[in-house]
Amino acid sequence: MQAEGRARVVAVDPDVVLLSGLPLLLDEFDVVAGYTDARRCVDREPRADVILVEVAASDGLGSPGAMVRRLIAQGYRVCIYTSQKRPQVILGCLMAGARGVVDKSGSVEHLQQALADIVAGRIVINPVLMRLAELADRRDGVIALNDGERAVLLRYTGAAQAEVGAAMPRDRGSDEEPGTGERAAVQAIAEKFSDYLQGRTAADLEYLFGFADGDLSDWD
Repeated sequence: MQAEGRARVVAVDPDVVLLSGLPLLLDEFDVVAGYTDARRCVDREPRADVILVEVAASDGLGSPGAMVRRLIAQGYRVCIYTSQKRPQVILGCLMAGARGVVDKSGSVEHLQQALADIVAGRIVINPVLMRLAELADRRDGVIALNDGERAVLLRYTGAAQAEVGAAMPRDRGSDEEPGTGERAAVQAIAEKFSDYLQGRTAADLEYLFGFADGDLSDWD
């Protein structure tokens, strides 16, 4: 039975131990179903606000990008929850329309916050995608970041550390939680990077990021 006001999450992951534990770990959400592959989720059409899915669960639906598009076509918001580190793979998922990418190595609190952001309509990206966003901003320069957002991006990616401090955004008002300004900047970076990707072809991005020809199309 769904608790009133709680978002519904469906988990898709080949790891059955993880599937069994998520309903207990995600205590701010209703985990209403779990499947070991995305094909079974597509066939069952569960009611959910977010599909939390591992890229390794795409068997039967093609590439991870194709899996994301299929889930979106059924009306779901998709959050990639993965241990995958290959940038081509997770970038392909964001290009396909995933609303978030979260590392499995992070805390449960981080995962719950990411899911809450996605339910609220925001984009969430992981450190690998933050590094790609910094590279795109530096090489292409059309992501339209302001100075505060760029400073946060540099801090997160470890670039130009000595130049970051003075430009870091400061929180305003004593009622705000510490880090509110920085968190808002991270969300803005994620939104702008996602928008940036929608206007680029796989070939454009392979050239920009130094991937081999076909690297993104193979995973898209």
